Amino acid sequence: QYSGAAGTVTLTALTPTRIAGTFSYTAEDPGSGNVREITNGQFDLPLTSSGTLPILPDNAGSRLTGTFGGDAYNAAMVAVTQSGASGFSVTSFNGTYSASILLDGVTAAGTYPVSLASPTRIIAVNATTGASPRPSWGTGAGTSGSVTITSISATRVQGMYTGTLQPTASTPGAGALSVSGTFDVGLP
Repeated sequence: QYSGAAGTVTLTALTPTRIAGTFSYTAEDPGSGNVREITNGQFDLPLTSSGTLPILPDNAGSRLTGTFGGDAYNAAMVAVTQSGASGFSVTSFNGTYSASILLDGVTAAGTYPVSLASPTRIIAVNATTGASPRPSWGTGAGTSGSVTITSISATRVQGMYTGTLQPTASTPGAGALSVSGTFDVGLP
């Protein structure tokens, strides 16, 4: 299940020959929806290496979190689908929502208002569960918001987003959705 539910892994030892730590998380059975809290997990494993640990590249790992209409959102998967001089596009999902941020022409820190006009700058959210058609928000008349880039380099972009998203034409009965959150994304 890609719930994106919060969990932690804490490393207590990391040497060329050993890794140890603790973990806890919320596990959900996708078939039944039953939830189990995993607490006080521990690991202590030998490492076999050539004597040096590899250095993670600066673009390793990504996260996108937020609040959508009062619901906490923690992406279980984050992918960059565009990057470079033309801007960037980030897509994420968990078991409840998918969320995307598209910023055409953005290559510097700053605050960028949401706009369908060129250059396109969009925050979009889609429900991934529930009755069909599933609600989607982000391009309807009256959508407002902004994305603030606090740091951008060739390998990573960080920032925050906020907005009031209107339902798309495919789900006209859905109400507006307030969104806000942060992202820290490695670029390919």
